[in-house]
Amino acid sequence: MVHRVGVLGLGLMGRRMLGSIAAHEGFVAVAGFDTDGAQTRSVAEAHGFEACVSAEALLARDDLDLVYVATPPASHVELGLAALDRGLPLFLEKPLAADVGQATRLVAAADVTGIPAVMNFPFASLAGLPRILAELGNGTAGAVQRVEILLHFGCWPRSWHDAGPWLRGRDEGGFLREVFSHFAYLTQRTLGELTLVDAHVEWADEDPTQSETRVAAELLAGGVPVSLVGGVGGAAPDFNRWTLYARERSYRVEDWSQVSVADASGWKDLGPEPGEAHGASGQLDGLAALLTGEPHPLPSLADGLGVLRIVEAMHAGAPGKRCAPGDSDGL
Repeated sequence: MVHRVGVLGLGLMGRRMLGSIAAHEGFVAVAGFDTDGAQTRSVAEAHGFEACVSAEALLARDDLDLVYVATPPASHVELGLAALDRGLPLFLEKPLAADVGQATRLVAAADVTGIPAVMNFPFASLAGLPRILAELGNGTAGAVQRVEILLHFGCWPRSWHDAGPWLRGRDEGGFLREVFSHFAYLTQRTLGELTLVDAHVEWADEDPTQSETRVAAELLAGGVPVSLVGGVGGAAPDFNRWTLYARERSYRVEDWSQVSVADASGWKDLGPEPGEAHGASGQLDGLAALLTGEPHPLPSLADGLGVLRIVEAMHAGAPGKRCAPGDSDGL
C-alpha cells in the first residue's frame, strides 16, 4: 500500500522528509506548499508533486492519506487543527507548538477525533533503542544512577540551517526547542515523567528578541537526576551527547546516531539488531504501521506536549513544574 502525503513547509526539514519519502516504497509526495512561492515551485518541480497556492488548498485535496507539517512552530496548532478537521492523519515536526495552551487544544482535538496524529522525534527509531529499553526494563543494566546531556553550538542558528528569522528568535526558536527537545523526548521515553527542578537560562544581552545562549538545568525523570548543560559560542565543533549511567551498564548517544554501551571494560558501539528498522526509514515504517492500525514506536502529540512543557518551563523560569506526558494543564 502506498500512502499519499501532502507536505506543509518546504524548508530544510520538509526537503529532508521528501528525500526520505522518495526512498521509501510505502509513501509518495503528491502535493506541497510553502509560504515562499518560489520555494514551493522549485521543490515541487524537483520532487515531481503539485505546488499548491496555499495551505488551505493543500488540505482541501481529496487525494491525501497524510499531512506532514514542517512549518515554524507558531503555525502548528492552526494547521494541525485544520488537518484533523478534514479527517487527515497528522505527522508533525517538533516542537509541538510555540505555546503550551494552544498545544493543549491540538492534543485534545486529536484525542476527541481519534485521527492518527504523531510527532517526528527521530529518536523513536534510534538504532539500539529497543535493546536499551529491554535492558533497563529487565534489570540487566542495573539501577539507573543519572543522565547527563551536553550541547554545544559554535553559532545559532547553525551555518547550514535554512530557515527564517524565527529560528533565532525568542518566541519560536532557540536550541532548547530545536535540539534539547529531542533529548528530552529520549529521556522521557527511557525513564518516564520529567520534572524541572531548577534552570538557569541566559539570553543575548545585546538583543532581547533573540533566543537563549546558555542553559544549565537540573531535572528528574522518573525520579532519576538529569543534568543539562548547553551553550552557543566557542571555537569547537558542534556536538551533542546524551549519557545514561546505570550500575551495570551505561548508554550513550552522540551526534544523533552514534549509540554506545559500556560496562567497566569501556565503551562499545551498539548498532541495530538484524532486521531492526532505524533512522528515517524506521520513522516511515512506523508511520506506515500507524496508518494501517498496527503497533508502532512513534510518539503521540501528548508526548510532544510533555516535552514542550519542560522546555517552556525553562524559558519561563518555573522550576518544580511537573511535565508528564499527556498532562493536560498549562504552565
